[in-house]
Amino acid sequence: MNLASTIAHTRYVLLNRLATPLGSFILLMMIARRSDVLLGEYALIMAFYFVMQMLPLLGLTTFVMREVARAPSQAGKFFATIGFLSILGCVLVNLLTDFAMQFFSYSSSVEQGVRILGFIIVPGILIFICEIIFMSLYQAKPVGLIALSENLSRIVLSMLVLSRNGELKELMWVFLLTRLCALSIYVVLMYRQRILVGIPRPDLDLITRTFRVLPAFLMGTLLLAFLGRLDFFVLSISEAVEVIGYYAIGYRVFDISIVILSGLIMALFPYLSRKFVQSKLQYRVALRITLLGFAAGLSLFCFIAILFGEYYVLLLFANQYPYPLLATQLFMAILVIAGIDHLCSSLLHSSDMQIEDTRALTLGAFFYVAALFFLVPAVGILGAIAARLIHNLAQLIFRLRALEKTVCGMLALRDIFRVLALMAVLGVIALLTVDANLWLKILVSLFAVTLGPALMVVIGLFQPLRILRFFRRNREKPDSATMSGLLDMIAMDLRRYSRYHNAQGRRNTNRHVLNKSQIAVLLYRISHYFHCRGMRGIAQKMTRVGSKVTGVVIAPDSEIGPGFVFSDGDKAYIRLNAGKNLTCSGNINVGNEIEEKRILGNFAMLHSNSCQNPKQ
Repeated sequence: MNLASTIAHTRYVLLNRLATPLGSFILLMMIARRSDVLLGEYALIMAFYFVMQMLPLLGLTTFVMREVARAPSQAGKFFATIGFLSILGCVLVNLLTDFAMQFFSYSSSVEQGVRILGFIIVPGILIFICEIIFMSLYQAKPVGLIALSENLSRIVLSMLVLSRNGELKELMWVFLLTRLCALSIYVVLMYRQRILVGIPRPDLDLITRTFRVLPAFLMGTLLLAFLGRLDFFVLSISEAVEVIGYYAIGYRVFDISIVILSGLIMALFPYLSRKFVQSKLQYRVALRITLLGFAAGLSLFCFIAILFGEYYVLLLFANQYPYPLLATQLFMAILVIAGIDHLCSSLLHSSDMQIEDTRALTLGAFFYVAALFFLVPAVGILGAIAARLIHNLAQLIFRLRALEKTVCGMLALRDIFRVLALMAVLGVIALLTVDANLWLKILVSLFAVTLGPALMVVIGLFQPLRILRFFRRNREKPDSATMSGLLDMIAMDLRRYSRYHNAQGRRNTNRHVLNKSQIAVLLYRISHYFHCRGMRGIAQKMTRVGSKVTGVVIAPDSEIGPGFVFSDGDKAYIRLNAGKNLTCSGNINVGNEIEEKRILGNFAMLHSNSCQNPKQ
């Protein structure tokens, strides 16, 4: 896919991932205006929905995405087969839920809502399979639009129910109706696009193949379902239902943030899965870039969210303010760890390491359960948040070790220190300004958003030139007058410099930092681009800047092919035409403003005193 298609795909995936939690969030705000008791009941029902919706898919989400991305023609078979297994899972989940409800003393309203959820999860699980199939096929537009339409309809109908003093049961029937409508649209769309042909039937060979990998996926799902809302159930035992509502307010913004992250990961997942089987080197670099990029971006996002958490609670939940405020800020603080942990889980699955991910979940479950039952009775919702931090931190350490063991050289120790240093700096600034006035918070946030990306480039967390080097294509004749050609030229220069540097037996310990010779070539490429576009004044100014910074002058009207390397020179003047893979080293002086430019072929080499033509 090109850049425009990738952006569009990511946009619609995010729209799909955000539609349901944002719809639930809007409903949460409307219910909060009605009653604290109904707010707590709704939050508890959504905890049940999370568990009941997750279990029937048997943990095969990443399996379906990975396999459909690698074999798109099998999408219909996967829908029929995994859908059949998931419906059987729905029946089993309903039986287990009915049995478990005997041991809880919930209100009749909550019990009725849970029974209706048993019907909702059937269309819900089939919709989810449709969504991940379309995402794997890079057809995310219908996925985003259907999710948006469904949740808008649900919000409107729920508002009508609340305006007529409807209760939890009526809200659940609305949810079921909108789910059935969305499933009908998906089925029609799949037939129109020939993904489904005839009556869908499960494939026996695919069932056999699925059962081979099922244990690891299923174990992971059981752990996720057990742990995902365990904090709500533990709180329901020791705290009043209103307290669960306060906790849900802080948790909801945390949950939506994780959903946004999940959307970005789902957009990347098919690409990473293919790279794993196509190019191990590009896969390793892609994992490093993804991890460091998400860590830096999450740190900045959480910093801003902590500063403005007070206004989120004050504006949207004024009736409950200030009780949920501290919980909201703490959830935003641990989002960095939880988000990176969530990302590492997906990276393990893209690396066919679902067993390692299950082991990480098992380890995290042990710490989480122990921390919840020890801390919640003592300190309430603060204990639940602390338990979640312990849980995610234990899983993250295990997952990073597993990734590094399999994808060797993915992260260096200095990379981890860079991330921790950035988190520490932002954390200190957040503590100092969290109680400041609104204008100071806005000023600090603008400062962080403006200078944060530049700081990430300086310390090596974001390396745009490394991305170019590994992921731009080699072209025979890039057009220097186009932006795409400029990027290709820069990427091919960087690759050639890396090979040249390695051939000299040198080791660059700070590869994200450009030296003077690389800066000189980079500035030449940019100035030559402006020269070809007719902006010769800008080109000359960039050449002068390059001369001041590096001591090297490369005339912008020089025509030098890709793979240009300049090395080991403090001063130089170059004006010539050359083919690909030109190598210059030492203090050289080639060409002048008066005479015609020298013309060299491919693979030319210029050293000190090897080809002089003094400037007149």
